[in-house]
Amino acid sequence: MSEDMTTLQFYLDHEEETRSERENFLKGEDVDPGVIPKHIHDSWLRSKALGVNPYTMNIPLRKKIVSVKNAEQFLRINPVASYYGDVEKIIRNFGCEINFAGHNGLTLGGTPDDAKHYYSNREKFLGTCASAIAFETKQPARCFGHQNYKTPFSQQFGLSNPVFDTEQNFIGVVTILLPRPRPTREQCDMAEALLELMRLSFYQQNTNETNTKEQYDLLSRALPFLSDGVILFDRHGNIARHNESALRILGAKKSESSDKIIDKLEQYRSRHTRHRDGSNGNGRDAQIEHRINAISGDDKSASLIILKEPRSSYRHPASGTGAAPYTFKDLLGEDRDFLRAKHEAFIVAPTNASVLLCGETGSGKEVFAQSIHNDSLRREAPFFAVNCGAVPDNLIESELFGYEAGSFTGASPKGKIGILEAASGGTLFLDEVESMPPHVQVRLLRALSIGIINRVGGIMEIPLNIRVVSATKCDLLQMGTEGRFREDLYYRLSTCRIRIPPLRDRRSDIPILARYFVAKMEKDLGYSDISLADSFLESLYYYDWRGNVRELENTIERALIFMNPEKKILDRTLLYPELLEEADFNRSKNQNNTPALDSARLNLLKAGEAQTIEKCLVQCNYNIPATAQTLSMTRQTLYRKIRANPALRRFVEEHKQNSGGV
Repeated sequence: MSEDMTTLQFYLDHEEETRSERENFLKGEDVDPGVIPKHIHDSWLRSKALGVNPYTMNIPLRKKIVSVKNAEQFLRINPVASYYGDVEKIIRNFGCEINFAGHNGLTLGGTPDDAKHYYSNREKFLGTCASAIAFETKQPARCFGHQNYKTPFSQQFGLSNPVFDTEQNFIGVVTILLPRPRPTREQCDMAEALLELMRLSFYQQNTNETNTKEQYDLLSRALPFLSDGVILFDRHGNIARHNESALRILGAKKSESSDKIIDKLEQYRSRHTRHRDGSNGNGRDAQIEHRINAISGDDKSASLIILKEPRSSYRHPASGTGAAPYTFKDLLGEDRDFLRAKHEAFIVAPTNASVLLCGETGSGKEVFAQSIHNDSLRREAPFFAVNCGAVPDNLIESELFGYEAGSFTGASPKGKIGILEAASGGTLFLDEVESMPPHVQVRLLRALSIGIINRVGGIMEIPLNIRVVSATKCDLLQMGTEGRFREDLYYRLSTCRIRIPPLRDRRSDIPILARYFVAKMEKDLGYSDISLADSFLESLYYYDWRGNVRELENTIERALIFMNPEKKILDRTLLYPELLEEADFNRSKNQNNTPALDSARLNLLKAGEAQTIEKCLVQCNYNIPATAQTLSMTRQTLYRKIRANPALRRFVEEHKQNSGGV
């Protein structure tokens, strides 16, 4: 058998023939040895003799069959574990999966925390697949697509290597699963290199041998194929190899010396060091370098550094958004109800619980959803946003679940991956979930309940691992009572329900948001130091904002566009007439009904915020709690504003000197 028959390219060139040969084999016919590699055919024969059902998943799952204590002991004494964890971090960044099966055939994760589910990697349970073949033959095994015996594995591409100790005792099997549905040759080469790197590292760790040239040559095979930055250091700390992505990320040139590149690496490291709260100084998630020791012994080691290029999320053509740039620091406001919603979102973010965001259009539901994603353990995984009301009823099912080739008229002959499948490992944001058709609600409920999906027109069961954050402007529970939304799906989506108040119920936040939008937009328009007139803020305050924060942002943008560039001031003449009419009407109505409270809030909205605080301090005899209550803010907020304003700080300090303090 030619070695070429075991390569990914050979399989891709003979994919349809492989599918046909597998079907013929299951019918009892002979297979073409020019299409099916010998190790695959031999495994097919063993699987058939063992009575493996080729059409169902049906894998015995052993949950917590080994205690965490035993798992810790296993990982502590198992030499593979020291390298498994580092490789796992790297391989996940490229959409691949890695697992290790011990000598008893049970799959075990890289850390005790991963040791939750165990299943056997024997052929009598899995049939033909890379890990099962490597376990049975104690030889490296490659099994691609339709070479797998079970139909549910027909899109699985696996590479497995057996691992032995220094006395050639079998330890287990390491397997890397390539991305579906069609991995590239480059991804396969990278996986081959990492598997070999683990073997070499482990062997040298236990024999104290070093074969630097062999490892450098091995790593060189992987460098050109990695989209992230890669730098390989020799045992003396000098750069031995690097790829073009590393130079681009560091802002270095090919002509620069090794010392210059190392200096830029240190600068990059200082900029992208993750704080304990998971963010860097700019409030964005910092990317961490992943290091794996390639050689160990005698305090001499080479090291491989992979630099993650800052990015938000992967983009899927069917998703409503391609990025998740917002974090909790972008949720601006000091209103009590708004802060309560923000706090609830912050608490639930690190968990895997489903979240239902309830709020009017434009109130910031997607900003909340992205913030939850970026503060979760899934922040490095994809974030997908789908507006259920924007996708036609006859298309949303295929967009969410995908479809097999020829499933319906007009379907792509190659089939299509669905958003649920593409978002595996990440977060799915379902906006306007109340618009989802009933038949899709049924499918979604089943998928979330059992953690498995099927493509439209397909029979293969695909594991599902996503977190769902939903958003609605309606009362879903009432819709469920009326039969317009499934109550069981509502309870599945609303483990944590968060209500986001409309802007008209948090009017004290309007000046904060207005000034933020001005600062955000003025640079793009070539302005600076733009001031907001009292009349402008007053009109914004009394308007009801049915479009909420989104409408406010658009209003600010329009005002900046039509502003006189010489005056650089926003006044009420720049607002729509209908906005002014409603604001004036609401102002007169509120002044007749509740003048005291609204007067205090309105004073705070005005540009002269410091003067307003001074006046309130005098009126309240410099009593901080009373002043804060009059201004509808917390004491902490008032103290912060005093500390942040030099004039206010001097005003308070002078009073303390004259009368003994605030």
